[in-house]
Amino acid sequence: MKYGHMQEVSMYGDTLYIQGDEKAIAFGEYIHKISSKEKITFVEKALEIAPDYFWHIPASSTGNNHPSFAQGKGGLVRHTVATLIIANQLFLAYPQTDRDKDDIIIALILHDTLKRSYPDTGKTVAVHPLLPREYYRKLSGIIGEKPYSRIMDLIETHMGIWYTPPKPEYGRISSAEIVHLADFLSNSPLKMFEEVLLK
Repeated sequence: MKYGHMQEVSMYGDTLYIQGDEKAIAFGEYIHKISSKEKITFVEKALEIAPDYFWHIPASSTGNNHPSFAQGKGGLVRHTVATLIIANQLFLAYPQTDRDKDDIIIALILHDTLKRSYPDTGKTVAVHPLLPREYYRKLSGIIGEKPYSRIMDLIETHMGIWYTPPKPEYGRISSAEIVHLADFLSNSPLKMFEEVLLK
């Protein structure tokens, strides 16, 4: 992807590319962690056609379900970066996810791109996890149907038990994993957020 006259900006220790109107064009730091060239092309093209509102709206229309850093103009992009920071920490804790890393990164980048549907309804739509599958289908040939379906399955399940109806994949976590994740996630990712947000 060509970044043109964009200014490189550091956010949460990661690089985003911002144009004069503050429209983030790419999650460069994370796209460069994708190992498949076809998948890099896919996510870049998907970001090019993502609805314009994605780059400007807060993560929550009510302010109730997301932290303060994800509020205001560009909050949804900051929320998306936060998911990627946490995923990178989880990759360290769960090295067995290495083979799925590309798909996870792409799913996180695209998971809320259609949060207010298309065309824009002006508010979050409950079925937004289901919308990317059809919206980005014309790009599926870049990576093939099987990888495309896997990425879209990840996007569709991103709300876990809060999606109605809940997907059957949820509820399969051990008590030991809950203890580990609570401890692990209370340290590294929160420390990274604190370093940036409390400056």
